[in-house]
Amino acid sequence: YPDGILYCARGGLRSQIVQQWLAEQGVVYPRVKGGFKALRHAALQVIDQAASQPLLLLAGPAGSGKTRLLQQLKMLDLEGLANHRGSAFGQQLTPQPPQVQFENDLAAAILQVRELKADYLLLEDESLLIGQRSIPHRLYQSMQQSPALLLEEPLEKRIEVILHDYITDVLAKASKHHAETAFSVLSAMLQQGLARISKRLGGALYSELRALLLQALAEQQCSGDTSLHRVWISALLTDYYDPMYRYQLQKRALPVLMQGSARALADWWYSNNKRTD
Repeated sequence: YPDGILYCARGGLRSQIVQQWLAEQGVVYPRVKGGFKALRHAALQVIDQAASQPLLLLAGPAGSGKTRLLQQLKMLDLEGLANHRGSAFGQQLTPQPPQVQFENDLAAAILQVRELKADYLLLEDESLLIGQRSIPHRLYQSMQQSPALLLEEPLEKRIEVILHDYITDVLAKASKHHAETAFSVLSAMLQQGLARISKRLGGALYSELRALLLQALAEQQCSGDTSLHRVWISALLTDYYDPMYRYQLQKRALPVLMQGSARALADWWYSNNKRTD
């Protein structure tokens, strides 16, 4: 492991001894002074400091491409760090990291973003829980009091984003490791996601959407054609996610600095932030 780092669970004496042994063999290997305890303390400090800095939320309806814009701007991708897309359909093929790892990775990401010297720390408008990982309390509190950018894209574009991220991309990733069972994995993930919100949807809408989903899956399995997925995705957005988004946005009354397409928000961002990249 030539790119590794030595550390102890606590004080750092054992890692110091190992570092000396390696040095005697001509191997220079870095070490965390104070061990994991010191590393953990430093990570929590970084997150607390970020919570006291100017934050800006990126809000927008489901499928508007918030994660893509954050990645384009090299800002904080909380969902990526938590390995979960933050919705009922957000489960990934691999498990979420432990809470401690999520927080440590978050601190590392904050340090990277800090190097850009932007006026704001931009991150997605998330709920407290991203899957089963929790946003640190102080950071989440600051997020609730921060202004926002509203990302607005046409329904057709949002449907294509969801089709790619939740169906095409998931199937491609699953096929790399388990080609024989990849479609079954995709089918189970989509059906489980819909089942998670069945009570909120109500019996009639859930039954309708489930029938459309099963029809789309059957066609995809038979011919490889994914076009029928657009039907249930469109209905799910217009009948469930969009009304819920509008209600929550109105209820919170977020101060909005700018709203528009991804291109418009990116232009605003680059015009209103000092950056070094």
